[in-house]
Amino acid sequence: MNKLLALSITAISFLLCLQSCSKDDENQDEFLKEYNLPKGVIKPTIGWQYDEEEVAKNALIAGFLYGDMWFAAYNEKKEQIFEYTTPMIRGFNQKFYLEFGKVEEHNIDHISLSNFIIKDDGIILLVSYGGPSEIISTLGGKEKRLYYNRYDNSVFNIKDWYGDSFITLGYNNNNLLFDNNCNEIGKIPLGDRAINKLIPIDHTIGLGVSYPSVSLVNITNADYIWHYKHKEYSEEYTVKNKSIHIDDNFIDLTFDIVYRNGDKERESFKLNKLTGELINEANSIN
Repeated sequence: MNKLLALSITAISFLLCLQSCSKDDENQDEFLKEYNLPKGVIKPTIGWQYDEEEVAKNALIAGFLYGDMWFAAYNEKKEQIFEYTTPMIRGFNQKFYLEFGKVEEHNIDHISLSNFIIKDDGIILLVSYGGPSEIISTLGGKEKRLYYNRYDNSVFNIKDWYGDSFITLGYNNNNLLFDNNCNEIGKIPLGDRAINKLIPIDHTIGLGVSYPSVSLVNITNADYIWHYKHKEYSEEYTVKNKSIHIDDNFIDLTFDIVYRNGDKERESFKLNKLTGELINEANSIN
């Protein structure tokens, strides 16, 4: 009787396990179908890469594939932009060093792809382990990894800068400029919001545009090279469209201004890139 009872309990447990696994597989299959992920990817997580208007653009998916970390990005049509796998060299238990000597151990159940940069000869990935973070670069066909496990240097975002450089955005404004070989060039004494608004002009200079103000900033010392304000407005307005063209000598800017009453005005003007001097302007009202 006891043997029969034990067999019955075992059978029920097995059936419940199968049912549970089946439900997990069904849920995972639905997730896999949406983005056509390869079979074998487990524990997928999804994040988003945003455009300049803060609209979600690319889906960032991370998971595990046959024991390795697996990463991919997909565009709005759910077409794959890239796919990359690499070993989890620091294992599934990692330490995060907090303030005042406190240490937390993280059991890594999930990973996430926080952002990526595509260059001509590879990609740069920012991976989050739920505390620690890691930059994985494949540029030049050779993998290089930078691991951060301290509260004061962990990276939460990366930004493509100019040509062969990129920026890491860290906590407590610990923002750094790197070359494409992942060598640190220097610290950037600017806040995250200021950096994200800059358009790179060269390796150390960025253009800040917040109409009607335009500024040229040296990111290595936070000094303004010049600052220009186009005009004052007595009425409330919003900017609907903007166009910015930069060449070796000039910066051409066009903004569509829409007033509260619906009137529209297009502002177009050109600045000397070196001095910020106004070259010409033209506007029209619709």
